Amino acid sequence: MERPVIGILASKYTFGKWNLLQHGLGDNYVRSIEEAGGLAMIIPHGTDEELLTDYVECCDGILVPGGIDVDPVLFGEERHELCGESDMEYDLFQISVIQKTIAAGKPLFGICRGLQVINVAFGGTLYQDISLAGDNVLGHVQPQYRNVATHKVTIADDSMLQMLLGEELEVNSFHHQVIHELGRGLKAVAWAEDGLIEGIESDVYPNLLAVQWHPENFIMNKEDVMLPFFVKLVALSSK
Repeated sequence: MERPVIGILASKYTFGKWNLLQHGLGDNYVRSIEEAGGLAMIIPHGTDEELLTDYVECCDGILVPGGIDVDPVLFGEERHELCGESDMEYDLFQISVIQKTIAAGKPLFGICRGLQVINVAFGGTLYQDISLAGDNVLGHVQPQYRNVATHKVTIADDSMLQMLLGEELEVNSFHHQVIHELGRGLKAVAWAEDGLIEGIESDVYPNLLAVQWHPENFIMNKEDVMLPFFVKLVALSSK
């Protein structure tokens, strides 16, 4: 059987005494895609629009992974003192690939920062730190290991996400930014107990799904309860 090719956007960092630029990606993303029946292709960070178009054309679906903060300039705000590290070039690389994926009508999935940058690409905004969202927010940066679930999310009826994972779900949590205003054409489909958005879909772009938690880390567990998320991405990409 021919496996769909899922492009995963790489982060960039420097490594070693020579500060050589690296293109990096967590192994659990790759393993989850492969376990779900797909081929993982790492798309290197870049600014050449023609090259990015070619990369999207090579892929059957795109996954935008977790990473550093989104630069608040991109959603019309000055940087707050609680905003973390960001990289405008990295943001623009991801937004360009997101836009090209939507234009090509290919499945687009996001994880953690991936959800946030997809929302910004659609004209939405973020809270630069979760403390700015209100007084009663949960602790969304858990001290437990990455494959341990620490809080509950409730999932909307008749959503793709509910079809995959059910009405309620225990998830892990490693983020300090969160959606404030939804982007155009997007809708919230999952919420934490403090009311913050944990999942988005779109009626306008039906092959779009993004979550705020890290489903790829559950590949480390004997029973991977999050595998349906990746199976759906692969299935949509096989059409």
